[in-house]
Amino acid sequence: MGFFGSKKEKRKDFPCGARIDTLINQEFCCANPECHKGFTKLLRPHFDHIDKVNTNNSPENCQALCPNCHNNKNLQENKVAAEKNRN
Repeated sequence: MGFFGSKKEKRKDFPCGARIDTLINQEFCCANPECHKGFTKLLRPHFDHIDKVNTNNSPENCQALCPNCHNNKNLQENKVAAEKNRN
């Protein structure tokens, strides 16, 4: 059981190959074009599900974001979902 007794589907990690391919395709930089920070030992990538389906671990659904961009994306998605639920 999850938070407050809700059942939450367990998040699956992207396979190692998908993560490596994503980093290579993005030239080891954040996928957000407004950021595009390069990843280092100190700035590690967060792997994000583009379609928001956390069980869809296909390589095409994977993007690497810096922690700040990943957090901002999640906050924006949660805000949109909350607005939909209100209406």
